[in-house]
Amino acid sequence: MSVEDCGNVELPPWSYSVPSLNSEQEDPSDPASKIASLLLAKLADYVVPGCQTVLSPTASEPDTTLTKTSPKNSLKGDKDPGEESEAVDGKLSIFIHKREDQSSHEVLQPLLSSSEGRPFRLGTGANMEKVVKMDRDMTKGGCCEVITEEASAALRKATKWAQSGLIVSVGPPVESINPETVSGLSTGDKKKTAQTSICRERNSELARTDPVRPFISGHVANSMAAEVIALLHSLLMAPESNAAQIWTTTAEKVLSRALMYIPQLGKYAESILENGSSSGRKLAKLQRIARQAVAALCALGGFKETIKIGSEVQVLGRGISGSIGVVASINEQEGIATVRFPPVDCRRTSQAADTLTIPLSRLCVPRSEALPLHKLSITEKVVQAVQSMLLPQEGSLSIHTSLPATGDGSAPVMAVVRLLAEIRTRACLVMAQLLEDSLFCEEFIQQCPAAVEVLNLVAQECSAGERLAVVEMQCERLRMLYRDCARPPPPPLQADRRQPKEITWSPSRVFPPVRACMFSSHLTSVTFLADPSAGGGLPRGTFIYATSPLPVQAPSFYWEIEIVSYGDTDDDTGPIVSFGFATEAEKRDGAWTNPVGTCLFHNNGRAVHYNGSSLLQWKSVRLDVTLSPGDVAGIGWERTEGTPPPPGQPAKGRVYFTYCGQRLTPYLEDVSGGMWPVVHIQ
Repeated sequence: MSVEDCGNVELPPWSYSVPSLNSEQEDPSDPASKIASLLLAKLADYVVPGCQTVLSPTASEPDTTLTKTSPKNSLKGDKDPGEESEAVDGKLSIFIHKREDQSSHEVLQPLLSSSEGRPFRLGTGANMEKVVKMDRDMTKGGCCEVITEEASAALRKATKWAQSGLIVSVGPPVESINPETVSGLSTGDKKKTAQTSICRERNSELARTDPVRPFISGHVANSMAAEVIALLHSLLMAPESNAAQIWTTTAEKVLSRALMYIPQLGKYAESILENGSSSGRKLAKLQRIARQAVAALCALGGFKETIKIGSEVQVLGRGISGSIGVVASINEQEGIATVRFPPVDCRRTSQAADTLTIPLSRLCVPRSEALPLHKLSITEKVVQAVQSMLLPQEGSLSIHTSLPATGDGSAPVMAVVRLLAEIRTRACLVMAQLLEDSLFCEEFIQQCPAAVEVLNLVAQECSAGERLAVVEMQCERLRMLYRDCARPPPPPLQADRRQPKEITWSPSRVFPPVRACMFSSHLTSVTFLADPSAGGGLPRGTFIYATSPLPVQAPSFYWEIEIVSYGDTDDDTGPIVSFGFATEAEKRDGAWTNPVGTCLFHNNGRAVHYNGSSLLQWKSVRLDVTLSPGDVAGIGWERTEGTPPPPGQPAKGRVYFTYCGQRLTPYLEDVSGGMWPVVHIQ
């Protein structure tokens, strides 16, 4: 990858943020360095138990900053179903609905026979099949998808059909486009579903947050760390080119910065060890810095991939070469592994079996290689980091200084002890590997001759009976055990809560019939598009019921509406919008009256309980608010304590009102429950 290619990589904001102990700042114009920092940060996630890269230094601490906003402009954290984007790739579908007492033929025939508003020509066989499918869908489900167009064109056409008297809704496409041209769309591709659009939006939102995985087992973390180191190794060992030089320079910069944390960690850790306690912020800062140092040491040779079932291994020994196989099973008690080797075709000489039992000490993982120091000009930085571990004046990080071995494992002191022990162990592994290099030995002895004496003292403290392979295995087992034991407890089991039934507007209700309406936002938004005058016995405008009434057993129920627009009207009074709760409406002779028991919040600032057929029986309260475009108003019912109602009768309760997030003082008493949410537009 070139520098330009690196600049095109979009990195999540939580990925590589590492605080510095000084005023050093990363160069924002160096995208390759950001990618390398990301790899080192993820390597730290896998080699340091109990930590993970987080969004920011204070991501784990609660934010106490409160911002007061207007309800009109407040942002909702959880989107309602109706707020999801409806257009898919800029296209919307138009759906036609029928009432329960209508046949599909009654609705589709006027639409298809109209010369002006006809959605498509009926001459072709494919379109006739579409008509048959529309008829079948409408008969079965009460609605059918008619056409898919660009969003603006679809809205214009839906408005025109609604004004002609049809009940229409717009939404994301759910069908496949026919191979032939349908209303100007020529494609045979399957249209994306609404679910696909929603998933894409939610994935995009997740990418902007901190997707911390709660638990990674020791074996998985070990394998993932080996993968990251192998990736870094492949970047440095790439064929000589301009791109390879970019990655070499970038790795030098990132590793040098991480190694320079080691000499400075002593004084930061000492304060926590001496005081015995620390603030969470101070400990978190030390952990983030130390994690980078541990990751750098692992990349330079302080990490060994454990042999696991499925690992690709190589057999070691004199006269053996190219013997690479896959581990089939492991017996840790006996220290042996069963390795399956690839079969060799056309054998001319006798060969051993393809599956062999081999001691673990004779196996190694080929990809478990340290980054080549000869490719990096950081020998001096490595020597300085190791020197700070050996010389006594460097404080608590000195390798011969004893650390507390007992105490509360969750205390800050023990967290620091674990980090320091990790750095010591990884640094010793790096030294053991690099001291085999004569050039490194010369640099090491030249810069810090006193450190050699410290190594001699440490060597004298080691027991001659301790085998290196056994100690390394026990150390790695302890790491994995700690990671597995630090697994967070499982979340508490949630009670079996049934999802409440989704309530939307019902376009198929027989009476009063919905007319001249266009629904959107999954049938939660409605636009009235006709003259409000109506025939005898029908409500003025449109009176729309919800799909379900209030649950009978519910102690309370609340819902809201948002006034989006009142449209363009020459009438000074403007349209009237009322919403609330209503009982079932019945056909009667004469003018329309609200069903007895209905309770409505009118946009003129009054609320009325129509608890009788006479005006004298109505109760009203003055709310002193008027609903304007952009306002959000709500109405709620809550059961009142008292004598339970007779069998078969709904409970009584109190109705309250809200305006732009504030509960209003007036309320209406003695309102029956079990009614239907309704909206009346006239």
